[in-house]
Amino acid sequence: MLKKLVKRMPQGGIIKLHPSFIVDPKKVEIIKSLLKEIGPDNIMICDDDVIIEIEMLYEPKVLIGSLTSLSVYANVFGSKFEDVELY
Repeated sequence: MLKKLVKRMPQGGIIKLHPSFIVDPKKVEIIKSLLKEIGPDNIMICDDDVIIEIEMLYEPKVLIGSLTSLSVYANVFGSKFEDVELY
């Protein structure tokens, strides 16, 4: 799943983890380790205090991921959502 996502991302991309991962620091560390193994050095994990919907209010974003409610917000706020079948 992570490999598919990283493959579609541009250089300098940032991954925002789902809140279900954030509640378990061990999961976050596992994902960060996997990202280091498979991804380029310039793709990072986003801080958990960042709210993507608010970020889109200030600047259009290109979001890449599996279908989520963020696709609706992206459309409303002038951003772009690219659906990737991750599962």
